[in-house]
Amino acid sequence: MGEHRPAPLVLRAVRLINAVFDKPFSRFEPWLWAIFIGICRLPLFPLTEQDVDGANFARAVEHFDLSQWAPHPPGYPVFIAAGKALRAVFLDDPARALAGVSLVAAMVTVAAVFSVFVQVFNRATARIAVLLFLASPLLTLFSVRPLSDGLGMALAWSTLALALQSRAKSSDWFAAAAVVVAALLPGVRASAFPFALPGVFLALFGARRKSLVLLAAVVALAAYVAPFLFVVDTRVLFGRTLAHAHGHFSDYGGSIGSNSDPVARSLGLIRACWAHALGGVWENRPTHTLLTSTSLFLLAPFLRWRLRAFDESTRILIWSAALYGVWIILGQNIIEQPRHILPLVPVFLGIIARAAVEAWNSNGLPWMNHLRRLVLVVGLAAGTWEATRLGLLQGRYPAHIVRIAQFVEREPDAPTLTVATCRFYRWIGWRAPHVRVVSVANIDEARTLAKSAPGRVFITSEVPGAEQLDVSRIILRVYADPFVRYVFEDVRLLELNP
Repeated sequence: MGEHRPAPLVLRAVRLINAVFDKPFSRFEPWLWAIFIGICRLPLFPLTEQDVDGANFARAVEHFDLSQWAPHPPGYPVFIAAGKALRAVFLDDPARALAGVSLVAAMVTVAAVFSVFVQVFNRATARIAVLLFLASPLLTLFSVRPLSDGLGMALAWSTLALALQSRAKSSDWFAAAAVVVAALLPGVRASAFPFALPGVFLALFGARRKSLVLLAAVVALAAYVAPFLFVVDTRVLFGRTLAHAHGHFSDYGGSIGSNSDPVARSLGLIRACWAHALGGVWENRPTHTLLTSTSLFLLAPFLRWRLRAFDESTRILIWSAALYGVWIILGQNIIEQPRHILPLVPVFLGIIARAAVEAWNSNGLPWMNHLRRLVLVVGLAAGTWEATRLGLLQGRYPAHIVRIAQFVEREPDAPTLTVATCRFYRWIGWRAPHVRVVSVANIDEARTLAKSAPGRVFITSEVPGAEQLDVSRIILRVYADPFVRYVFEDVRLLELNP
């Protein structure tokens, strides 16, 4: 018999974790991981909203008015109500209140994903997948960003987790809970519903008392739709919603109808999955992302999923991912906005975690085993650092338009200033109420405005053709990391000659 050697320190640590969780805490393990991830996110809490949609949501928390695009259609009543509630009891700033909602949603997502992966993979893979949450830039940024994407992902994954529990335990109560959670999605983020749809079917058709499950869904919808329709002008609601839907799918929304370039859409999807979701190396990324990329390439031989192992939970997860994947390819802006792939990111992490477990336990020469494990650990550390770095950039620095609004508001002649902008006029006007802010669509409108304005005229560089105007000077230039703010990351404030 060969000489017995003690297990490596990492393996002994893993065994200790297994021993702790397997018996007394196994029921609570999903929420223990959720609390752990939530604590890790607290230092990343942002100072302000980060983009136009976030500003619209924050304005809605302060004063809900669909006619003023606060928020943009269709209104997101559940998300706004959650923000108002958190603002009332905990965080006074509307943007930070919504960030708090996203933080809670991130914790719920972790618990739901862990529960699903225990059934689809195994407990060890679920634990590694949760740790990978810390190394995903996209999940890190949107865990505290005041947008409804995080809560939409949480509800979609919770629907799937509850549906799988309903089938495993033959429980109509879990089935009812699944459809109730799914019924909240139209009030948070309707575009996440395709991911939840297979879970809804599983819960509904697996329930013994289908009428009870359907009634639960109807009651949940009525609980927020009825008050919402009572407090809003329905003509404004339906008119703006139809106009916004037409614009999204036909004009400006980045769907396949408004941008059908297959190269741009394919490149946008690859960049979103590889660079934003997984932290892989890309243009303008730091060199340490090469370490993360090396780890991901090392796992390629272990990315296998045995078809004979497909059970019901695995098939439902595949259906959820496939339906949502088709939806974002056809109907969402994957060219400019990687956030639209958010519900798919945990699926990627689960597959990677499974491959990591196999790679860690694979047989080979001792030196190759040690080298492989070292590369995996270093890659995880590098990925976590990159995600944390971007999270700190988002949290510590106000958004670019907020900085522009703060600048013009402090100008001595602020009441006579005019700021011309294309997309940011509501946002700047909200943040700089003493400055005249005007929306212009092109340089001709800007020239007309410059001639008629009573005082100095500033224009933001996002106005088409702004640089071609008679500019006296660049007053302010605000640059943000393009992996934190994906659109208009470099904005200049220009002063026009009178």
